[in-house]
Amino acid sequence: MVRQKAVEEGLACPITTHKSEPDGIGMSDNVDFALAFYMIHEVPDVDAFLMEVANLLKPSGRLLIAEPLIHVSESSFKKTVDAAQLAGLRPVSEPKIRFSRSMLFQPGNAVNSRKDLG
Repeated sequence: MVRQKAVEEGLACPITTHKSEPDGIGMSDNVDFALAFYMIHEVPDVDAFLMEVANLLKPSGRLLIAEPLIHVSESSFKKTVDAAQLAGLRPVSEPKIRFSRSMLFQPGNAVNSRKDLG
């Protein structure tokens, strides 16, 4: 679906999709952008996953995490945000995505809380 939408929007050339393995992402190339859409709550080892993503991002890269409101509580999402910060990712914004909790991250020093956004 991502690839089809990219083609429709004229963005297909710079986008490469990748489906991760159950025990790791399985990539070695650094990336500009990673999307974790409605899947972090299914990952057995969130800390390891976020560390792997953090190591794959280019210095100017971004990670967008979106989790379903109906399935992931605010406290569970905060734990994910905290884990991302421990992996060396810094929250930069909370994009509004319908029916979702979301956070955009970049590599760098973590902030102490989501209140620091702004």
